[in-house]
Amino acid sequence: MPRTSKVSKEEILDTAKKILLDKNGEAFSMRNIAKECGISAGTIYNYYPDKDTLMEEIMITDWDIALRKMKEVSENASGLAEGLSGIIEAMHEFVMIYRHIWMKHEDAPVTFKLRSAYHDRLIREVSGSVRHLLERFGTKDDLSLDIIFTESMLSSVTRNNIDAADILHLAEYITKY
Repeated sequence: MPRTSKVSKEEILDTAKKILLDKNGEAFSMRNIAKECGISAGTIYNYYPDKDTLMEEIMITDWDIALRKMKEVSENASGLAEGLSGIIEAMHEFVMIYRHIWMKHEDAPVTFKLRSAYHDRLIREVSGSVRHLLERFGTKDDLSLDIIFTESMLSSVTRNNIDAADILHLAEYITKY
């Protein structure tokens, strides 16, 4: 039976995240989240219009944490390779949390435009930390390398088709010139 006391948006978000990450998200539904919170499903709909919006907020919350780590690394690194390694590690940690969810929903009918918008957002947000590193340790002649490094790092952590060591080798190479 649903409880009558108020449940905060944060409690709903925390419960939803636990359910999302448990058993590959198989039990992720508004009804199951409400049951775990001891509330009616309608209460959740007061905060989130659908489960995709709720799932997106969960991931964005963790993405913001990863971005803060990247920014901190870019500000405190003692060299370009160390900074890039830290950014790759933060990206990798985030990807590993949600990889099983993305793989499960890989064939979901998401438009190319939407996927492209998310990709562009990731590149824009991460490249800020990479640009900061390049300004500190790299070449100031070609700061467009921030996009190249960011695309390479994203490919490295999501597709495993570029070795992180190669990215770091490239960073060492460009700082020599």
